[in-house]
Amino acid sequence: MQAIAMRKHGVQGGFTLIEMVASIVILAIALVGVANMVSLGTGNSANTLLQTRAMALGESYLDEIMGRRFDERSAASGFDPCYGLDPMDPERCSAVLGPDPGESSRDRYDDVDDYNGFEEGDGATLLEDVEGNEREGYENFHVAVAVRYAGDDEVLGLDETDAKLITVTITTRDQEEGWEFSVYRANY
Repeated sequence: MQAIAMRKHGVQGGFTLIEMVASIVILAIALVGVANMVSLGTGNSANTLLQTRAMALGESYLDEIMGRRFDERSAASGFDPCYGLDPMDPERCSAVLGPDPGESSRDRYDDVDDYNGFEEGDGATLLEDVEGNEREGYENFHVAVAVRYAGDDEVLGLDETDAKLITVTITTRDQEEGWEFSVYRANY
């Protein structure tokens, strides 16, 4: 009886087929937009996780390296005998950056330039901490270290051999470019 009363007064109840189809299309478009935003957010969060892990790894290696002496022949307190001297004078400073004779393994490195050319990780070798323990969760990471004399860099304004630039590069298997972490070590 109520339906008859509604028709008499010109009031219609419910939706037409066109209204239903239009609302379904609008909801579908909105749902696709929301799904794309969620997908983009998920992809970025994975990248953020990699960046965070790479940063922790880079910081760990730099801490290890910075804990070493400036040079093979430097006193533990710095300065003599390698302050402001020619790096090619083997009696005073290390002439070659890299491990010295007898320092074939990382646990024997005693100065920062021993790490020059050091690489590990990315499947061939596992990443290890300073004590030789495997770093869990870093199986896809690769670490490469470069050390160079940098005292004459513009930002420092020292003699060439008075500072070294240490650069740790972290990459993963899935990327060609990695993250670089650099620090200067002065002979102090």
